[in-house]
Amino acid sequence: MISFSVVIPVYNKAPHVAACINSVLNQSYEQYELILINDASTDGSREVIAEFDDPRIRIADREFPGPGGYAARNKGIDMAQNDFVAFLDADDTWHPQFLEKMAEVISNYPEAGFYSSGWNENDANNTSINAFSRKRQGEEIIQLSTDHFLQLYRNYEGPVWTSVAVVRKDIILAAGEFPAGKCRFGGDIDTWLRIMFLTNSLIVIPEPLASYRMDAVNMVTKASALQIVESCMMKTEREINKKLTMGTSRHLSKFVNHFQLLPVRRKAMAGILSASDLRYIRFKADPIAYISFGLYSLFPSVSQRAIVHVYVFIKRLLSLK
Repeated sequence: MISFSVVIPVYNKAPHVAACINSVLNQSYEQYELILINDASTDGSREVIAEFDDPRIRIADREFPGPGGYAARNKGIDMAQNDFVAFLDADDTWHPQFLEKMAEVISNYPEAGFYSSGWNENDANNTSINAFSRKRQGEEIIQLSTDHFLQLYRNYEGPVWTSVAVVRKDIILAAGEFPAGKCRFGGDIDTWLRIMFLTNSLIVIPEPLASYRMDAVNMVTKASALQIVESCMMKTEREINKKLTMGTSRHLSKFVNHFQLLPVRRKAMAGILSASDLRYIRFKADPIAYISFGLYSLFPSVSQRAIVHVYVFIKRLLSLK
């Protein structure tokens, strides 16, 4: 019988965490334990989770919060008593058959060790399916290699997200768990990257089996959107690059550069890009982007904002045709 350890880090998610926990307790598949890690919340989240009375729930407290919830997840992994660890963020929810379908796919592909599904992306005004699943509706199971995994993220079709990730405990331990103390954000994708280089296999159920709340309180992605720092992935690349074939090394370089470009693009759209913001961008990985943003950064902020207004106006005009 396949059993799961469900790990939920909780940091100041009082408006959302009850719905999150209930989505686990309402699963059709019941072979699991639920580990809640209170990451030093100050908004009453600890009191909310303490109200749940279920023998499958264990609660642990951390004295100080850790950026991105990485240390909290690692504590949950270390506490896990089952072979498979499933992650869920405290502002997201699972559909009732998530664990049931994960158990089924694990039974059919036990050698993979790493699994995910599709998900819905929800905000106050809209619900959509993640890009990878939207383009593959009707397919039941997809198996991805490391090279394919890297290419998909560069195409904005990431096939895994934290709240649908399931991994064998021994594999995530071997991969080094989440990068607590190494970076403030981007550590989730870096963890999946390190797992892929161990397994070379990700099994995806394209069907949406979870919901990602994009307008939740206290979101890491919002807080970090404009920070220009060296990503976790760049550090991982340095550690493993010597072990890779030339083709995979090239894919990895472009993958890393893709994530380094994201905050650069956001600063460009905000009209506040400077030349120093390109310090972690690789010319060889994307020479057109490097030159374009380099030239753009030479304009003063007032000119950058004017360019953005013209760009947005043209996009809207084209969308009306």
